[in-house]
Amino acid sequence: RIMSAEQLPAVVNQAIRMAYTKKGVSVLTIPDDVPKFEVKNGARVTNTSFTLPELFPQKEDLDGAKLAINEAKKPVILAGKGTKHARESLLALA
Repeated sequence: RIMSAEQLPAVVNQAIRMAYTKKGVSVLTIPDDVPKFEVKNGARVTNTSFTLPELFPQKEDLDGAKLAINEAKKPVILAGKGTKHARESLLALA
């Protein structure tokens, strides 16, 4: 919840980052009187760019998954939207 105009840039920046990293939505509650106030020391830009971090699985996790798949009698692949750009890799796994 934003309580002053000075908080607005940082809180909006945080909300945008959270929405991108969690692939969801962020909700900001802004009281009716906040837009009426001026920000002291002028407006500031908190960040001009944002890059999502690249995540990689640990080798032990991959080895465990490989073993489980290879030992499965009737493996099933449930591929969600996280495989959107991994068609070739998914087909190779299948």
